[in-house]
Amino acid sequence: RGRAYLDMFTFYASRPLSFDHPALTDPEFVRRMGKLAVHKPSNCDVYTPEYAAFVDAMARTVAVDWPHLFVVSGGALAVENALKCAFDWKSRKNEAAGRAAAGGRVAHFERAFHGRSGYTMSLTDSPDPRKTARYPAFTDWPRLPTPGCRFPLEEGDNLARTAAAEEDSLGRLRREFEQAPHEIAAILIEPIQGEGGDAHFRPEFLRGLRALADEHEALLVFDEVQTGLGLTGSWWAHDQLGARPDLVVFGKKFQVCGFLASDRIDDVDNVFRVPSRISSTFEGNLVDMVRCTRVLDTVAAEGLLDHVQTEGAWLLGELEALAGRRAAVTAPRGRGLMVAVDLPSGAERDAVVGRCFEEGLIVLGCGERSLRFRPSLDVHRDDLAEALTIIERCLP
Repeated sequence: RGRAYLDMFTFYASRPLSFDHPALTDPEFVRRMGKLAVHKPSNCDVYTPEYAAFVDAMARTVAVDWPHLFVVSGGALAVENALKCAFDWKSRKNEAAGRAAAGGRVAHFERAFHGRSGYTMSLTDSPDPRKTARYPAFTDWPRLPTPGCRFPLEEGDNLARTAAAEEDSLGRLRREFEQAPHEIAAILIEPIQGEGGDAHFRPEFLRGLRALADEHEALLVFDEVQTGLGLTGSWWAHDQLGARPDLVVFGKKFQVCGFLASDRIDDVDNVFRVPSRISSTFEGNLVDMVRCTRVLDTVAAEGLLDHVQTEGAWLLGELEALAGRRAAVTAPRGRGLMVAVDLPSGAERDAVVGRCFEEGLIVLGCGERSLRFRPSLDVHRDDLAEALTIIERCLP
């Protein structure tokens, strides 16, 4: 109480702008938000001007060339409804071809985190067993090895070992398709695994997934709940990675959740054409939509994507220098401001997190032994520098 903290946590990467950003503290905007909060309309039935403005802002920024949008409250529910879209699409494709296969499986990856709801419990493989233990799961859904990049990627045999791991994972997925023809509706992956340890994937691997999805008539789904809305220096991480998904899931920094779908689903009567196939009473929260509209317009107007790229490159360079002088720090990696390093063990990482908090820095771990940065998109370099100073002081 009464103590100032430097925030590299941002509510698990869900706060897009700093607390004192003028776009969010403007008195007229605050007054409008308060007025909106008095009532909560059922957005699935009532299309208000505020909802229309949100859809327009999405179309002008993150959703260019995405014809379908579904909105809901919660990242896990966003993944869940994207999967329902895929199941519906695949089952209709099977039916049209006279196939008996149900098309009800999802190929996914080790160490992924997709949420804690019904379907997503079968997909989440968190390092923390408290998040999955004792909950039922679909055990026939194929879980594939995660071929995350080994860093430094171009050093020694790291690149060769990464490429070999990718080929192994793609080979296993290919066999899953062959062993259960027409049963896999979707391939689901985070383009950068957040909770799984900031595991990065090479564009070559994601393009391999794209090719298999096309070959075996499955939808490629990117869970960009954490990577979406600018954290990597582009609206979506996949904008930089050379592979476009069929469905992209969003949440966190948007502060309203959902998914976008490409026109690949339009060759059947999909969930966007058949009323009530996917829906919820509120279909998101109107107050959150208005805030998101403000954020999207601010990010675009202030050129914050460029800012993220510049500051992220500086931060990564400083962490590489830190790794050069402190043996405890290894594997600096990142895109934009989604940056992480590894420490010798999970216990030592947790101790550093605790010492940083005592010194006024909120920073989080991820994976087995990684330390991650999740600053706001408008973060100042002075704040990044102060965070680095505190972390170095707290290293073992």
